Amino acid sequence: MDKPLVIGVTRKLSAVYASWTRATFIFSGLYGVLIVVCALGMIIYQRRQLLYNNLVTIQEAERSRYISEITISKLILEERMLNLQLSEEQLSLALNASKSGIWDWNIKTGKVYFDANYFTLAGYEPDEFPHSYDEWEKRVHPDDVVEARKAIEDYMTGTRESYDAEFRFKRKDDTWMWIRTQGKFFEYDENDSSLRFTGMHTDITESKEAEEIFHESETRLSLLSDNIPDGVVYQVDTGTDGTHRVFTYISGNVEKLHGISKESVLHNAMMLYGQVIEEDIPRVAELEAKAIASMTPFRAEMRFRLPSGEIRWKLFTSAPRRLDNNHLIWDGIGIDITDRNLAIEERLKIEQQLLHAQKLESLGVMAGGIAHDFNNILTTIIGNAELALVRMKQESPGINNLRKIEQAATQAAELAKQMLAYSGKGKFVVENIDMNCLLEEMLHLLEVSISKKSTLRLNFDPNLPAIEADATQIRQVVMNLVINASEAIGDNSGVISITTGCRECDKNYLKNIWLDENIKEGPYVYINIADTGCGMSRDTLAKIFDPFFTTKFTGRGLGMAAVQGIIKGHRGAITVDSEPGKGTTFKILLPASGMPTAIVNSDSHTADDWKGEGKVLLVDDEETIRDVAEEMLREFGFTTITAYDGRDAIKIFKENSDVDFVILDLTMPNMDGEQCFYELRKLNPNIKVIVSSGFSELEVTQKFAGSGLAGFIQKPYKLSVLKEAIQKILVV
Repeated sequence: MDKPLVIGVTRKLSAVYASWTRATFIFSGLYGVLIVVCALGMIIYQRRQLLYNNLVTIQEAERSRYISEITISKLILEERMLNLQLSEEQLSLALNASKSGIWDWNIKTGKVYFDANYFTLAGYEPDEFPHSYDEWEKRVHPDDVVEARKAIEDYMTGTRESYDAEFRFKRKDDTWMWIRTQGKFFEYDENDSSLRFTGMHTDITESKEAEEIFHESETRLSLLSDNIPDGVVYQVDTGTDGTHRVFTYISGNVEKLHGISKESVLHNAMMLYGQVIEEDIPRVAELEAKAIASMTPFRAEMRFRLPSGEIRWKLFTSAPRRLDNNHLIWDGIGIDITDRNLAIEERLKIEQQLLHAQKLESLGVMAGGIAHDFNNILTTIIGNAELALVRMKQESPGINNLRKIEQAATQAAELAKQMLAYSGKGKFVVENIDMNCLLEEMLHLLEVSISKKSTLRLNFDPNLPAIEADATQIRQVVMNLVINASEAIGDNSGVISITTGCRECDKNYLKNIWLDENIKEGPYVYINIADTGCGMSRDTLAKIFDPFFTTKFTGRGLGMAAVQGIIKGHRGAITVDSEPGKGTTFKILLPASGMPTAIVNSDSHTADDWKGEGKVLLVDDEETIRDVAEEMLREFGFTTITAYDGRDAIKIFKENSDVDFVILDLTMPNMDGEQCFYELRKLNPNIKVIVSSGFSELEVTQKFAGSGLAGFIQKPYKLSVLKEAIQKILVV
């Protein structure tokens, strides 16, 4: 195999390195310069490129900013135009809603500009409506032209601070509408032609009509409220807290009902509120507070003291309401209810009196029935005791026992008398008496019966008419009241006054007393018994005539009940006036008789040995009374036949035509004494009849008035009473 040809050249190594180093150095220098040049070129290029880019960026930014500003300005302009459009629409809507129109008057030229709303209000088309003030003024109501001009002149001369006027304006259809005009001067520069008078007209026809209707309603309300006979219509503003009181309206009749003028009340509410009685204020304030809390109406009755001093009752009905300013308004009416309350009080008083009278009547019937039966028993006891005393020898040891029996029975009879007095059926001996004489005769007895610290004063009317009364029972009434007066004075010094007089009593006076069905109008003798003692409370006064009621520690409690019964039995009345610490006054009214007075307590006495003769028919349903009365009559020398009731008496009387007189009991079964009497008179019109009863002589004589009754004896009766009654009819 052929090997390659190798040719070698030999040189000195240093020479070789020297030439290579030089070339390398040159090349390196050129390369370095080239690199520097390239670097500088790159730097210059990049700088220029950066400057160019920045310039472009700046230009683009400026352009964008410009475009943005234009866009924003355009948007702002569009928004403003939109807002302006909206404002115009809102203004138009507002003007339409308020029925208003704008006007612009050039003072220099006299021309007036009106907007579209104005034409709509007046009913004109724009080309139909004049645009000068003079032509416009011709459509103002003739009665309002002067006032319209004066309003402008006053504003222009400075008399008025603002231009505000109301007048009527003619529409196109010749109807009138009310316009309110408001305006202001505007001066745009010093040129007079620029002086403008601009404002707004508002159609206030509806409000004027409403105001007229309200005025008519207010006038009508005023007429109605002023003509309410007993009522006051009012409106009160009590402020936000309900304490400040101002009358915003009150009817004119406040002067008639409260004695103060309407103007005074409107200027000073306290003139009316100050009349309220102090005791009623807390109660009314509480009702007002409840009404405010619930905002519901309230009713309250209160008393007012008028300037004259008179006290009147008022009923206020009022309703609270709140205004927008939070003021509390009360609308209401006050009615004078004094007469109504007085009528109610009178009705309640009459009802109480009727209830009291019914209670007394019921108890009176019971007491009368008990007393009647009691008297029958006592008649037997007393009669037998007297017969025994007559028939026994005076030296007999039983005489004292019989007298004690008679004395005890007599005391029991006195108790029965009180029971009859309470029932109103207890008058026994009725006669015409002089009250002054009766009281003078009692003076010594009264003086010794009262406390030594009590002074008795008498004040008698010398021209006193007589009364028909039982002197014994009237004495009992006076004694009872005087002793009570003395006890009311107690250990203190005091005065008891007794006053007599006569007065004419009509219905108005009699309605204030304890009424009885028998009380009638006419002249009455009165006895006033007044003391300066401790007085009585209302509770005590309400019970004073109740049976068994007493303020004393002891006693039966029949005292005042018996007093009322006695007065009732005399067809009289009694009143009581008393207050704690101010004493008590009793007034007794007894009907005047007009007859001459008799000597009080005039009794006729006959000899004890008197004897009679003849036949007597004795009628009584009680066997014991028949027995004892028969013995009494036999003692007087009479022959007696007896009957147990009215029917039996008629039968016996038919069989005994020789009967001289009849003693007839009033209360019997089957046929009572009254029926029997008239049957006997049919059989014999001349027969003499003596009626016997536990009730009063007045009760009996009224039943037999004009019938020819011969006599009356009160049970329980004694021998002497029976003998006296028989002697009277035999003498006649």
